[in-house]
Amino acid sequence: MLLARGWRFAFLVSAFQSIKSSGGVHFQGAEPKRRQAWRYNVTRILTELERGKQPVSIIYQIGFGFLLGLMIWQGTALLHQTLDKNKKYEAASAFAAASGKPLLVVGGPMGITWLRRFSKMMAHGYGDVCMDIDLRALGDCPSGVIADIRHIPFSDKAFGAVFVSHVLEHLPDTRDAKKALTELNRIADAVFIAYPNKHYIVSWLIPDHHLWVWQKDGKTYLKQRKNRQKDFKSAG
Repeated sequence: MLLARGWRFAFLVSAFQSIKSSGGVHFQGAEPKRRQAWRYNVTRILTELERGKQPVSIIYQIGFGFLLGLMIWQGTALLHQTLDKNKKYEAASAFAAASGKPLLVVGGPMGITWLRRFSKMMAHGYGDVCMDIDLRALGDCPSGVIADIRHIPFSDKAFGAVFVSHVLEHLPDTRDAKKALTELNRIADAVFIAYPNKHYIVSWLIPDHHLWVWQKDGKTYLKQRKNRQKDFKSAG
């Protein structure tokens, strides 16, 4: 028991013992109430440590602060990812409408994840034509097409715009992704791509995410993820 306590609080012990041996905590120009509060907290923790007690309240506070910070960070990352996707879908729709050509959506709005299918919440709109490699992802799309993004069955410049939602990262390697990009640019006047946010932890955990995809200054970048080169089974 003493050993278990020791490795957890070795840093606190050494730090606060140093403070104690130096005569306590001193602040130049600090407010009296703040100085008293610091001295009280340091004395209390030192006393608990000397008695062999763990400062449970401090651990709870640190743990709660960590979880709260993690939730805020991940919530912000997910919000940024969702807003980016919605913005690109709206831009693709507007571009297609202005061109007088239909909008192609690659990556069915219903996906194949259990959460999306359970909630029955669409990730985005259907567009005029919706394409996916998995029938389940198309949902109730009135103009659904089952096809591989590397071999799109449409003629050159048949669409005003194509919106690609979280598909490229599922391809096995960058070579296939580049082939897909060539196909997308062949069949549409403009290509809008939504992809996972690298700051969102879930993006790192999904096993069939084989690539990192990002855009900067109008260019699309691809990077192979380590030990993630596999066969392409679903666009997700």
